[in-house]
Amino acid sequence: MIRLLKRRSFWIALGVGAAIALAVVLLNRSAGNGFLRLICDGCFVAGILVGGAGCLMLAANEGMFDIFGYGISFVLNLHWSGIFHMPEERRRESYTDYKARKRSSPSAPGGVLLAGGVYLLLAAVFLVIYSV
Repeated sequence: MIRLLKRRSFWIALGVGAAIALAVVLLNRSAGNGFLRLICDGCFVAGILVGGAGCLMLAANEGMFDIFGYGISFVLNLHWSGIFHMPEERRRESYTDYKARKRSSPSAPGGVLLAGGVYLLLAAVFLVIYSV
């Protein structure tokens, strides 16, 4: 847990979530709801979006989207090889080689998932305070 707090991805995701929460609060301030309700809504939306991005990163690490990435790069290389300059070894790459290359450098979704969880926890706290 402490190691996740030291990661840059956690702090970036926390900042992005704060920007999303602020945007939701500013866009809904004319709705006539209380300030705690606005904060609760903003934290909930930020938690869902940031946590969802973390879940997509986790799925991508497990190979969920490998075939789509390989297909898109294959089509771009086939039809527009003059525009997209790919190294020769990547042009002749098989799907197995593509998967192995993607597995060699996975992204770490832990910080992003933790930031989404923080915003969902904040939303729950503000909802309890608003309801009481």
